Amino acid sequence: IGALRPPQPAIPAALPAGAEGESRADNLAWRLVAQLALNFLSLAKEGRGVDPLHALLDLYADRGDPSLARNVHSIVRIDSRSVIERLQIDGPMCFGRGT
Repeated sequence: IGALRPPQPAIPAALPAGAEGESRADNLAWRLVAQLALNFLSLAKEGRGVDPLHALLDLYADRGDPSLARNVHSIVRIDSRSVIERLQIDGPMCFGRGT
């Protein structure tokens, strides 16, 4: 990952705890991961993946904090490629596919 300047320290979002005391931040993070997985094809398009990524990240940025919007839109390009690697597990030789 390249950056014009070093990343700044993260500021946690002010999310209330759920009814069972679980962290809403954890739930939000898993929802983001699920959306990124579902939108893989739009994100993997050569040179065009940054716009869908901006749209997804804008959903999770605090609207009252303009610096978050600047951080989201400071992403100017994303690249991805398919990889197949051997999985280091006991038993027969297995391979995994990912990006």
